[in-house]
Amino acid sequence: MGNLTDAKTIRNISSQIKDKSINSFIGSIKPDFLDSDSVEQALHSASRKISKNHINENLFSFLFTPNVEFVTSPIDKDDPDGDKLISYISFHPFREGKKYIILSATANEWMYKKLFGDRVEFIDLSNVELLGEINQFSDKSFARNGMMKQQAQRAKLANQFKPDLETITFKSYKTNFDNAIDPLHFGNCEGSNNYSGQDLKIVGTPHINPEVIKLYCKLLGISTSPLDFSFKMQKVSFNGFEFNFPTSLNEEVRRIQFHFIERELIQSIGRSRLINHPATVYVFSDYPIPQAKQYSLKDTQQWDRKTA
Repeated sequence: MGNLTDAKTIRNISSQIKDKSINSFIGSIKPDFLDSDSVEQALHSASRKISKNHINENLFSFLFTPNVEFVTSPIDKDDPDGDKLISYISFHPFREGKKYIILSATANEWMYKKLFGDRVEFIDLSNVELLGEINQFSDKSFARNGMMKQQAQRAKLANQFKPDLETITFKSYKTNFDNAIDPLHFGNCEGSNNYSGQDLKIVGTPHINPEVIKLYCKLLGISTSPLDFSFKMQKVSFNGFEFNFPTSLNEEVRRIQFHFIERELIQSIGRSRLINHPATVYVFSDYPIPQAKQYSLKDTQQWDRKTA
């Protein structure tokens, strides 16, 4: 009986998702399941191809975590009414009466205070003097799509600049660089000390999926109007820089977008451990990084001659 009841609950959830318009938010799911074993059996009945680990890591988290918000989008853009891809985010609030210490090189004070209010005491130690240095070529875009299409010449130029340096870039673009680091790429750089004290090259502006920004907006109580996610090239001021960048007119949406881009770049730069080592990191990205010396892309040939 339990299996049939839980299977019906899962079918109802699936129907709710398919009935909603594309990219619309659905409220938190709090289904009344009888037990996790019967849910697993029901899911296996629905799709024999789903592995047990996949169920435990994804579907269980989606179905059983409190305070889940999610957004749907079509798997096939040419079939908007077909099966949907579900992206979700869960919120685990701090327990009352408990103190938490979070140590992070890329923690965002504004986002933490949005989530936890006056409970947050933020100590910013990011603006410390570096033994090493960051040199950035920031006047041209190095977004993934641009590097793979009309701006491929820029990727070639970045590859030819100091060609012996090991490079961190997009996972899907490593084959375009002679010395791309095999285990490291944007989204997978945290914690590695294997390149401490080494000169490195970072190539790319790691934009994230707009759906991730939408989910964080929902979690932080920020507008999720479609107009806020129409990113257009404009001049913006941020972190003491003024620069042109494709972004939202909504300042709060922009702050979330910039946080995730900056986080990936800083984590990549951090593999050289410039606080403790006199190494140099060269960054090719149109998102300006604090503490970086800014240069134009046309300076690369002169730079190579100067440092040969």
